[in-house]
Amino acid sequence: MYSCKCIYLTKDGKRWSYTSTKTSPIYAYKEYDEKHNFIGWRIYFPYEEKGKKWINNSDYTIIQGIKGLNSNRDLIILTKSRKDCLVYKKLGFNAIAPPSENGKLSEGIVKLLKEFNRVVINFDNDEAGINAAQKIKNVYGWDTIYMDEYKDVSDYIEVYNIEETKNMICGKLKRK
Repeated sequence: MYSCKCIYLTKDGKRWSYTSTKTSPIYAYKEYDEKHNFIGWRIYFPYEEKGKKWINNSDYTIIQGIKGLNSNRDLIILTKSRKDCLVYKKLGFNAIAPPSENGKLSEGIVKLLKEFNRVVINFDNDEAGINAAQKIKNVYGWDTIYMDEYKDVSDYIEVYNIEETKNMICGKLKRK
């Protein structure tokens, strides 16, 4: 992740520029495909309204968290965001996130997920996340877990420590 002063983004022949301020910071993430090739940038505006927080100059092959995967192919968690991928990595789990929580997965993501013995979906514990997870579950048959009383694993770990969060996740995974 990069903190940015100014962004110039080109996509489909169009060019945009954005300038960071103290009240509206900008962050940029490098994006990679399933073969770990750099494919573009994903730009994050944390204080913008919903629907305007993210822009990118790449296509639907984005796989957030792919650079953090280890060689263990027993389990992977399909989550909502890069931030959740980072939390899961800290907890010792493989995790990736699609470019959006809309219930659709690219061929590259599905191919990567099928390399694992078990796939568990953990999208946000809200209406959009539950609906998207259910769509994917209906197509692929993968289990789902949610954070009780919390939106996501990132919110949970802010309240509890690493060990308690890992124990809670392991408990949920064992029940499925």
